This record gives sequence, C-alpha cells and structure tokens, in this order.
Amino acid sequence: MTESSSAKREGIAGGLRPAVRACRWGVLAAAAIAVVRPVWGADPPSGRPVPSPGSAVSVDAEALPGQNVARQQQVQQRVRAMARELVGGVLDVQLQQLRDNGMTAHPMYAEIDDMHKNLDQLIDRQMPEVIKLLSEMEAGRADPSQTFAAAREKSREIAVVLYVQRQVLLRRLKIAELAAQVKQLIQHQTKVKNDTEALPEQPAARREPLTLAALEDQRDVQAVYTRFFEALQEVSRWTGPFGAEASEAVKMLRASPIDADFAAALAKLQAAAYGESVESQKSVIRTLESLLVRMERAQGLMEQERNAATDRLRELVAEQAKIREATRQSELNQEQADALADRQTAVRKSIAELAEAAAQPEMKRALEKAAEAAHKASEDLFEMNKSEAIEQQNNVVNNLEKAADLADLFSGMESGMTAEQLERRAADLEAARADMARIEQRQNEAQSQADAAKPDAAKRSEAEVARDLAKVSENRDLPSAVDRRLDEARNEASEAAAAQANEVPRQTTEASEAVARAASEIEAAAKDAKREALTAKVAELAYAARALDEAAKAERRIADQAKARENEGIRAEDAKKMAEEQADVRAIAEKAAEGVKHTAPEAAKTLESARPNLESAAKSLDAAAKQPQNSTPAQAAQTAAEAGKAAEKLAKAADQARQEMRKALEQLRAEGGRQLADVRDAKSDVDRQLAKALDSPADAAERLARAAEKTREAQIEQKRAQGKPQAANAADLAHEVAKAVEEHRQAEKAADDMERQASADPRRAVAARAEAAAAAEKAAEKAAAVEAAKTAAEALNRAAEAQRRAAEATDTGNRAEAKSARREAAEALKQAEQAVAEAARQAEQSEAGPPDAEAQRRTTSAAEEAGRLASRDAAEAEAALRQAADHSKEAQKALAEGKQDQAAEAQKAAEKSLQRAAEELAAAQQRLAQGQAEAMAEAARGAQQLAAKTKPIDRPARDALREAGEAAAEASRQPEANHEAAQSVKDAMAEAGASLSARESRIENDLATAEAIAAAANEPTGEQQMAADNSAGGEPPSGQGTGQPAQPSQAGPPAGEQSGESGQMASEPQSGEAGSPGEPAGPPAGMPNVEIANRPIREAAAIAAELAGATPGEAGQPGQPGQPGQPGQPGRPGMTPAMAGKPLPGPTSAMAQGGGTSQSGTPQENQATAQAMREATEPPPPGSSTPNSDKDAAGGDKRFLDKPWFAKLPPEVRSAIRGSAEQRPPRGYESRLQRYFETAD
Repeated sequence: MTESSSAKREGIAGGLRPAVRACRWGVLAAAAIAVVRPVWGADPPSGRPVPSPGSAVSVDAEALPGQNVARQQQVQQRVRAMARELVGGVLDVQLQQLRDNGMTAHPMYAEIDDMHKNLDQLIDRQMPEVIKLLSEMEAGRADPSQTFAAAREKSREIAVVLYVQRQVLLRRLKIAELAAQVKQLIQHQTKVKNDTEALPEQPAARREPLTLAALEDQRDVQAVYTRFFEALQEVSRWTGPFGAEASEAVKMLRASPIDADFAAALAKLQAAAYGESVESQKSVIRTLESLLVRMERAQGLMEQERNAATDRLRELVAEQAKIREATRQSELNQEQADALADRQTAVRKSIAELAEAAAQPEMKRALEKAAEAAHKASEDLFEMNKSEAIEQQNNVVNNLEKAADLADLFSGMESGMTAEQLERRAADLEAARADMARIEQRQNEAQSQADAAKPDAAKRSEAEVARDLAKVSENRDLPSAVDRRLDEARNEASEAAAAQANEVPRQTTEASEAVARAASEIEAAAKDAKREALTAKVAELAYAARALDEAAKAERRIADQAKARENEGIRAEDAKKMAEEQADVRAIAEKAAEGVKHTAPEAAKTLESARPNLESAAKSLDAAAKQPQNSTPAQAAQTAAEAGKAAEKLAKAADQARQEMRKALEQLRAEGGRQLADVRDAKSDVDRQLAKALDSPADAAERLARAAEKTREAQIEQKRAQGKPQAANAADLAHEVAKAVEEHRQAEKAADDMERQASADPRRAVAARAEAAAAAEKAAEKAAAVEAAKTAAEALNRAAEAQRRAAEATDTGNRAEAKSARREAAEALKQAEQAVAEAARQAEQSEAGPPDAEAQRRTTSAAEEAGRLASRDAAEAEAALRQAADHSKEAQKALAEGKQDQAAEAQKAAEKSLQRAAEELAAAQQRLAQGQAEAMAEAARGAQQLAAKTKPIDRPARDALREAGEAAAEASRQPEANHEAAQSVKDAMAEAGASLSARESRIENDLATAEAIAAAANEPTGEQQMAADNSAGGEPPSGQGTGQPAQPSQAGPPAGEQSGESGQMASEPQSGEAGSPGEPAGPPAGMPNVEIANRPIREAAAIAAELAGATPGEAGQPGQPGQPGQPGQPGRPGMTPAMAGKPLPGPTSAMAQGGGTSQSGTPQENQATAQAMREATEPPPPGSSTPNSDKDAAGGDKRFLDKPWFAKLPPEVRSAIRGSAEQRPPRGYESRLQRYFETAD
C-alpha cells in the first residue's frame, strides 16, 4: 500500500476518535481511579507492608511520614472534587438533556441516573470517611496501623464503585465509536461511488489515473470496514443489550452480500466495468445503512427521533384542528380563503416531510393519505368551497391521529404491556423455564457423551436438544432477548450435532454454554415479568380508582344540581350541559369496567350494576334538554335519584379497585424484596471479588520488570565505565536479540492458536508476526554497530525477512509458505543468538580502555532507581542494588581523585553487586509469577462460583463472571500472559457489577414508583377531604350549611361555560388544554403521570382529567398553566404535550412530573415551589402549629403538593424531587415551551 493511501486510511479512522475523547465524564472516572489507588497501594505506617495476594516477598518499610499522610488527604480531597464535578456538572446535564428529548424510558437514562446515585453516595459518605481517618492518623489520635488499614479498605470500596462505573462508560463510548465508523464508511463509500459514476465521462488520458485512484480509495474503504468488523465481533462477545445488538449486527453482516459486493466492486473497477462496479458499491451502502439503523437503536438515537416525530405529529394535529375551526367560523371570503389556504399548504408540506422520513409502512400510508387530504383541502379553500374543505380537513385530522397512534405504538420495543399481558408473559416464561431445566439436563448428557468420545450418542442428544429448543417459544409470548438466546442455543446445538462426525468436543462445550445462557436469560426475564406485572397492576388500579373518584364527584354534582331544581325543574340550557357531563361519567364507568375486569372483577361488577342508573339519569337529562324551557319537577327528581345511586356505586367501585391495588402492592413488596435481596447479595460478592482483582500483584510485577530493566541498564553502563564499550554494546545487543526471540515465541503461539481453530481470524496472528519482524529488524540495526557481530546482523536480517514472509502468507491463507517462513525465522534467530554470544565472549576478552567517569555516574543513577523500584517487592535485590550504588559512588570519587587502582576495585565490586541484584530480581519475578498463577486460580474458582450464583438472577452478570473465570483459569496456566489476563478479569468483574447495579436500580425504581402511585391514589380527593374535615367537626365551606346540598352557584357553572385566562373563547381550546384535538389530557388530578398500557383505563383517566379541569377549585383548572394536574401541561421540564403519556422510569422523574413541579416560571416562583416542597417534608419547629395553608377544593388555590401525599413518599424520592425543583431548566426547554404556547395562535 502506498504511503499516501495509508495516511488516508488513518485519516478515515482518525475522524472516528472524537466520539471517545468527547465523553468528559469517562475521563473523570478513570482519573478518579488513578488518584484513589495510592491510598490502598501505600504501605501502612506500622513498618510492615501488606503484601499483594500471591506475592512471596515481604519487606520492612519505613513509617509513613506525616507529609505522605497529608498528600493522601489531598488526593482524597481531589477525588471528591472530581466526583462532585462529575455529578454536579456532567451527569446532571446528561440527565436533563435525556429528559428534554423524551428519552427517560431508555436504558441509558437509568444507567446514568444509577451512576449519579452511586457517586453521590461516594461523595457524601465514603470519601469524607477516608479523609477523616487520614486526618486522625496525622494528628496522632488513633492507632496508625489500624487507621491506615481502615482507610485502605474504604479506598478499595471507592475504587470498586468507580471501576464499575468506568466500565459502563467505556462500553457506551465503544458503541458510539462504532456508530461513527459506520457513518464514516457510508460517507467514503458514497464518495467512491460518485467518483466511479463520473469515470466514463472523463477523457481517456485522465480516465486511467482516476481509475487507479478510485481503486485505491475502494481498497481503503474495504480495509477500514475489515477493521470495523473485527471491532464489532469483539463487542458481540460482550454481555448486556450492547452485546446482543452487536451480535445481531454481526449475524446480519455475515448473511448480507457485503463481502461479495466489496470484491465485485474492485474486480469490476479493475476491468473498467464502471456501471457494474457502481451497482456493487450501492449494495455496500445499503447494507451499511441497515447496519447504522441497528447501531443507532443500540444508542437510543432512533427512539429520540421517534419521540421528536410523535411530538411534531401532535403539533400538526392541533394546528390542523385550529385551521378547521377557523374555516368553520369564517365567512370564507377571498381574503380569508387565501390566508387559510396558505396555512393549509404549510401543514401539507410538514406532513409530506414526515411521510418521507417515516420508516413504518402503516404510518407512512397514514401520512400520505393525510398529505393528500391536505392538498385537496387547500384546493377547496382556494376555490372557497367551505363544506368540501372542512370534510377534507376532517380526513387530515383523522389520518394524522392514526399516524400519531402508530408512532406511539412503535416507540417501545417491549413496553406498552398491560398487567394482564404481563401476567400471561410471566406464566409463559415459567413454563419455558421448566422446559429449559429438562433441556439443560439433556445437554449435560450430550456433554458427557462427547467427553467420553461417544460421538454417535452425543449427536443424537444434540439433535434432540435442538428440536426441544425450537419448541420452547411455540405459542408463547417471550421477550425478544429470550428469543435471541433460544435461537443462538438452537443453532449451537445443531452445529454440535453436525460436528460429532469429526469428533469435535469443543462444539459441544459451546452448545452447553449457549443453553446455559438461554436458561439464565429466561430465569431473569421470568422474575422481571412477575415484578413488572404487579407494578402495572398497581398503576392501572390506581388510575382507575382516581378516574372513578372524579366520575363519582361529577355524578354527585349532577345529583345536587338536579335536586336543587326539584321544585322548578331543570332549565333546558343547564340540562344540555349536565347531559354532556353525564356522558363523560358514563364513558369513564364503561371504560373503567372494561379495564379492571381482569385485575378487579368485583369493581367491574359494581360498575356494571351502575349502568342502569347512569343510563336512566342520562335519559332524563336528554329529555329535559329537549324541553322548550324547564323540565318537569318529576324529571329533576328522577335525575337526582338515579345520579345519586350511580355516584354511590362509582365510589364503591373506586374503593374496590383500591383494595385490589393494595393487595397487588403487598405482593410487589414481597416479590421485589426477595429479588432485591438476591441481587444485593450477589453484588456484594462480586464487589469483594473485584476488590481482590484490583489488589492483584500485577503492579508488583510491573515494578519488578522495570527494576530488572534498570539493573540491566546499570550493568551495561558499568561495562562502559570500566573501559569496555564493545562488551557493553554486545550485552545491549544480546538483550535486543532476546526480545526478538520472545516476540517470535509470541507469534508462534498466535499461529498455533489460529491453526487449532479452523474458522479463526488470521489478523491476530498476522499482527504478532509483524511485531516479531520489527523486533528482529531493530536487533539487526544494533548488531550492525557492533564490530564483532556482523554474522549476527546478517542472521537477524534473514529472520526479519522470514517473519515478514510468514505474515504475508498467513494473511493470504498460504499455510505451506507460512510454515516454511516460520522455520527459516526460527533458524535465523538461533544463529543470531549464537553469533551474539560469541561476540560478547570476544568483547569481554578484549583489552580494556580508559575508564569512563560519565558512564560511572550513569551507573550510580540507574542502580539507585532500580533499588527504589525493587524496595517494595524484592528486599534482597534492593540491598544488592544499594551496595552497587555505594560501590559506584566510591568508583566515581576515586576516578575524580585520579586513584585508578582504587576505582578499578570499586568497579569490580559494583559489577558483582549488580549481577547479584539481577539474579535476585529474576528469582523474585519467578516467585511472583507463581503467586500470580495461584491468585488467578483462586480468582477463577471464585468467578465460577459467582457465575453459578448469578445464573437465576442476571444473565449478563453470569456471562461476565464466566468470562472472568475463563480468563483467570487461562492465566493460571500461562503465567507469562498474567498481566493481560488480570486486566481482563478486572474488566469482566466490573461488567458483572455494573449489570447487577443496573438490575438493582430497576427493581428499586419499580418499587418506589409503585409506592408513589399507590400513595397518590390513596389520598382523598378535594371533595372527600372536605367531607372528612366536616365530619371531624370542621367548618363547611362558606355559604353552605352542614347537610345541605350544594347550590348550582356554589358548584360552579356547568361544564363547558368556563374559558381560560388567555382571552380565548371556550369553544377554541388552547394547545395543551384538555380537549385539544390529538393531545393527551394527562392523569387525573394529583396522580403521577406514568405510562398506562391498558387503553380503556388510559382513556378513562384522560376523560377524568378533563372533568377535573372543568371544575373550579380542582387542581388542573384550565387557563392556569403550571398548576398540578393541569391537563396537557406536563409537570416535568422539557415535556411537550405529546410526551405527557410517556413512561417515566424511576420515582424521581415520575414524582417530579406527577407533582407538577414545572420550572417554567420565574426564578422566584421556582424558589417558592422548592420551599413548599421542603416545608412538606420537614417537621415544623417545636411548639409551632401547622397552619392549614392548603385551601379547600372549592377555593381554587391549592398548593403544588399536598403534604400527606408528598410526606408519604420514600425519603430518596422526596430528596430527588427537592433536588429537581431547585435545578435550572434543561437546555432547550425555554425554546420548546415557547413553541408549545405559540401553537395557540
């Protein structure tokens, strides 16, 4: 490859790196680990160091000086400051931006929120403890040894948490980097395609060089794709959702024609078949674009785009409804028609843009129909055909609403399931788990048969396993993750059955692992489904109960109004409005009955018994509305009686729904408690194992290696100081040849590993061979500078050339040529070793020249540095190095004084001490390697035990722990690869901890959210609270006597007579108000706004919210944005109306929304809100009374949060709400809010 093309290729890859560098919080987490480690890595002040596990060396150390303790305190303070910056600056911004973009349901939000909580705990509790311990030790108030041991243990705990969070971040960054690579590949392949398309039009003289350039560019794109695919394969071995997505991406690429397309694009381009080459290039681009969709789904970007599209659809629905209303109200003269046609055309263009970008066929068709209807409406308006224009506008609204519903439907992969559906899924998963137990037993038999060299029996068993696995998902509703694992296990079992003919037991082992992964996935999914079903049941019943509360309240209001008119009869105008409200109550009752028939059958029966009363009251009101003036007194009395009975039954049904909700909540507490206990127990074990891994002797091994290198450097300089430069050069050369031999050994191991696996990728072996060639070439350069090593230089050059030929042959698959070249390289290196040994012998025998004082100084420096490095891990080596440094100093002094004989004697003594130090270091390294092997063996056993423990708890954690066990076991057998394996073990352990932490957070969030919803549902409505106050002896509302029915004037005007405070007519609801077309009305007053998949209950809750909004004094009164329960005015920052029904994971966001703590007001208003929250949770001062500052429901001035509801929330939920109330609005919120209210114009 040419130098320019190589640079270009690096440029392509270089453009991908900013995605990794951009994540500031990943850097902070890594830096925090770096500065925490000195605390637990330092020696205690008792004088006895705590040896690392597996280390056979223990040395005395001086007491930790006071300045060192002060430095450790500064380190801890710096770590705390960095963590505070991480939490207060970066993570808060990330969470706000995710909320702002409607991505709170995405796993990314939960992960960052979990990290936020973990780091908060470190900052507020654990880090101050470390600083306090160090301060006490410095002040002499505590035993130094015990205090330092406690500080070290705390530091380990901090490091474990940081390491786990760092692992999560690194993996997320890798996904972002891969997605960026795909975009770069698409961009560059598109450029090559465009260049190829232009080639036929070029003059003949220019066409050939341009074709060569296009060929080189195409090769560059293919090379970058090859590197990308290798990285994707690595990610596919990860656990968790990223690993699953990457695995599916690898499978997709292997099934696609992309490799054949790359080859055809090159071949056709070389043959000057430009058109055919372009077609292959287009196919490559299509495949990469499909891959990008999958990668962005892993990142959550597609979900963000879907939410934005849904928001825009809701806005268009509202805009189209306003155009339709304006058309109805207008006389449609020429001026009005032109203005309305322009507005209609703008809507059509927006619909067309959305239709072009829509990915789902059904949604696309709905949008295309809406665009066509909008076009016809524009024509009708232009021609001033009013009735035809309104008809087409109705079609636009209907199709836009259908598209919006479809967008909501496609917005979640596994979300949007009702409690009934989740219960069925849980039952299906339990049945699948029973099937998997039998399949695992059968797979164990196949493994035993394969291990016993019984291929025929193993083949039959594997075939049976594959058949049974295919049946597990039949007629069952299983999560997509479970389906993927079952497919993977079935494929592995089928391949294992086919491989038995070749007696390949390894394939059976892989099948066993795949079956175990599927079983683990099913067990964890079954627990999730059971918990989620109970959570959904609590939410559905809570919403149904509050919706029925509003219905009962409205029905009582109708009964009171009718009873007040028993003497005169109901006015026709009032009857009409009361009938409209009665229709809403009937709709709530019918939808609630449908929604709770599975979860609260008694409540459904009660609602069914209320149907005749509701229908009778409705008939009476309809008849009264048709009267020319007032209804008869008998009709009014009948209406009052029937409405009163219906109200009692609605209230009874609400109580029955609450009773079932409380039962479900108790079941959820028990189930969630068991799951939390299991997860926390496993996580505690994993954290302990990770702490051991972080405390591994890898650092000691690195120190000893550096000490040995410095000792060798001192030995070489000592030869120069003695006047033997040729001997020094020969010794240096011998070291370089030894490194070349070691690189050759590593390349041979990589080649052998590749040959053992028929389908192995050769790139690792090629890279190792290239490293061996470079090492041989470097040694040859040094040999050329040694006069007596000409033979060695020639042999090393031959070795480098043979290594390069072996690499090329391995890359092209020419195994015979590769083996031949490998043999040549081995022989050449052997000859080089012999030649260098002879050169060194001759150099030692040569006559010494004058001593070199400068070289003697360098000897002293190198020996002292080596002694510092060896002091903690090799006491004997450190003593020998100290002696060598002392002798070297004596030689320096003697040389300076011109005492040659005395200098020569000191130099010989230094040489002997350095030799002894080198031997002691080698022995220490050998002992340490043995200790490392033992530590890795122990880590392997611990990881395997934890993998078995986490199998029924969390499949990703189980897979990561098994991976850690395998890496540790391999390291225990190959001590030379210990450092790399130790890092793999730490990373895998951290991944397991991260996965368990995420599961713990999900369970906690489910429990806290359910508790909050139940607490809100259990709170009495304003009317119930007022009645309770009255029954307790409180004063009735002003103007209403005890026991007297409410008068119409006190109950407020009938529904529909109120107008908002914006000056807009009541017949034209504002965007975001209840009643706006296409806008969800939000939850009933006082309820958190969470996702309710049960459509009848969701619709009942929306109608109830409208009823609450139409009643003065109730939270959510129209025209008062920002009040709690305001329909269409979500309470969390950054929410558009269309996002009001989106799920809010976790108690923090759910409660912040439900409480209505919108930060859209002035800073003073927001501060007042935060103060109100603090007052709601903080006890009053001693001796003070608690004023009832919350006015009655009829007063119209309720505070943002009622004290009883907020005070009953879990402490962490209350803290989170208070914290959210005091934060600034997220980025982009103000502009969103402005756009939101501008739609009213």
